[in-house]
Amino acid sequence: MSTSPVTNDTGMTQTRPLSAVDPMDTREERRRLRATSPSDEGLVRLGATLGGEVVAVEELFGGISTSVHGLDVREPGGRVARYVLKRFIASDDSPPLEWERLHIAPEPVLLDLMGEYFGMPALVMMRLPGTSTYTITELAAWSTGDILIERVAAFFDADMESCP
Repeated sequence: MSTSPVTNDTGMTQTRPLSAVDPMDTREERRRLRATSPSDEGLVRLGATLGGEVVAVEELFGGISTSVHGLDVREPGGRVARYVLKRFIASDDSPPLEWERLHIAPEPVLLDLMGEYFGMPALVMMRLPGTSTYTITELAAWSTGDILIERVAAFFDADMESCP
């Protein structure tokens, strides 16, 4: 198995095994994951860890390689806190990277790399108000950059004809 150099939080460079998983094989695995819901057992344990009880689960759209659900957790006293749960396939090495980047908004809450709640890596963050403007039907346009160019141009009120 090949290795890749990584730098840990103390600045030391270490090696880690590169995934031997073919990216084409993970595409179907990710598609299957997106079609699943988190287990009731995992939701009960996660709710307790978050200090309450999961009272609502809502599928959220936009996860390209993850299963994404909104969770409402009723805390003691009746307050309902809103979270986002992202579940990843086991061979995905992005959860720690995503966790590191969640330090402004939304607020990171829990990172489960060992799959203790759902049998796969998972990340929980606070849920921000609003809705996603991304839909899975836009995937082809996003992957070619067409939508990104349109949205950046609109932001800057640029003439689209000047874009390459």
